[in-house]
Amino acid sequence: MNSGRCMKNKLITTLCYGIFAAAFTHSALAATDISANLHISGSVTDSQNEGCHVDFGDVTSVTLDGRTDKLVPEDVYNSAQAHPVLIHVQGDSTTGECAKRIQESKIALKFTGMPDSGNGQTLGNTLTDDDAARGIGVELFHNNKVVPVNSQLPLSSTGNMEIDLQLVKLDGQTTAGGKIQNSLTVEVAQL
Repeated sequence: MNSGRCMKNKLITTLCYGIFAAAFTHSALAATDISANLHISGSVTDSQNEGCHVDFGDVTSVTLDGRTDKLVPEDVYNSAQAHPVLIHVQGDSTTGECAKRIQESKIALKFTGMPDSGNGQTLGNTLTDDDAARGIGVELFHNNKVVPVNSQLPLSSTGNMEIDLQLVKLDGQTTAGGKIQNSLTVEVAQL
């Protein structure tokens, strides 16, 4: 009778260990959830004061890739490496205050972002970890000419402007491959 009870206890103990091991293995193999952040920004205008809105169409981000041995120096436009971005400015209506200012060429676009640590006319790399590219920036061009960061350009009466983004070697710096990141804000400025 004792051997039956002992056998029953061993069976329960073995069963408990088996369930524990299965639960532990399942938790170790379970997928890890990864969260993500979404950057939200915008503006609200008074209904009496129609403002102009900057629009990039369907473009929400731009990915630039290159090789350090193929990058051109600052101030050198290379259409093969440039990534065009179309900017459109419009108001709430085709007859409102914004449309009028666009038709009269009284609007400029201001391009702001974190400049590089050299001459400050190129977007620098905001990444600083071990994987960050070094000595490389993103230069802005319009009609094959440099657009320095934190400067502005007059908008044509069409309300459209195309700029090109291009990876460049920063003047006086040693380049090293890696990841690059920055952001560009395009604002409406009054002329």
